[in-house]
Amino acid sequence: MSKEPERWHLAQDGHEHTVEISTTAASWVLRWTSDGTEVAAKKTSDSTVVLDGKDHGAVRLKLPSLTGPARQVTLYSAADEGAKKSKDLGAAGQAHLGVGGTDFVPEEGSRAARREAWIREHPNQYAARRTATALAGVLVPVALIWLLRQITWRPNIDLPRIDLPRIQLPRIPWPEIDLPDIPWPDIDIDLPDLPNLPGWVQYVWPVLIAFFVTQAELRRRRQQDEKRRAAAEAAAREAELKAVNEKKPVLSKIAEALPGLPKADRPDPEPEKDEKTTQACRTTEATRKQPS
Repeated sequence: MSKEPERWHLAQDGHEHTVEISTTAASWVLRWTSDGTEVAAKKTSDSTVVLDGKDHGAVRLKLPSLTGPARQVTLYSAADEGAKKSKDLGAAGQAHLGVGGTDFVPEEGSRAARREAWIREHPNQYAARRTATALAGVLVPVALIWLLRQITWRPNIDLPRIDLPRIQLPRIPWPEIDLPDIPWPDIDIDLPDLPNLPGWVQYVWPVLIAFFVTQAELRRRRQQDEKRRAAAEAAAREAELKAVNEKKPVLSKIAEALPGLPKADRPDPEPEKDEKTTQACRTTEATRKQPS
């Protein structure tokens, strides 16, 4: 039974984008569709992949090193702010650079959705885990090397000696070419003396890099949340305005379309008067007031 592919969705500029991520024995199978039509597909084992959709833009994926859901799926298009600032790069160049873009949303109820929700609820724990993972990646090899050095016993195994035949290869008389000497200029640059750093510094900088990268990732997620919230509010305002326009009476719409006075100064339309009906009403009223 094949495993259900992981799906990420994004609605932008009137198009529905979907990215499917399937796993095989030693690679990932990626498929990007827009409105149900396949835009790009790739089979790879890399952890960072860019799908070039030409006119549709580009999608950047950050996949896990071993197992688990994807860490990031982002769409880059020509309408993005980053693409406008650097038109020469294009959407694919922006995707390789990894700046800007709009994140996809994982399918509801999936492992990726649960992971995204946990990161947003516990940003400090997420940063601590990433930093601890980098620290473990530095300390574990050092500890293993130290343990191996503590082992003093070595197995003494007498391996048989095998006399291999010696093969005399023919000597090739290569021609001797006298190349001219080029008088290169003597360049003497006095470089400043670097400070003598302690040995433990080489084990600290990977942890610091992991910490700053994690903080940048959390900041990028906050920016994406703000962008998604602003888009939802704009869509809600547009839907509310459309509903109000549909509920306006016909006479109000006609009055708005008429030239002349501003909308606020236009008088309400008055009902037309019938002169004959008015004269008849006056005659009847006068008859009733005459004494009998």
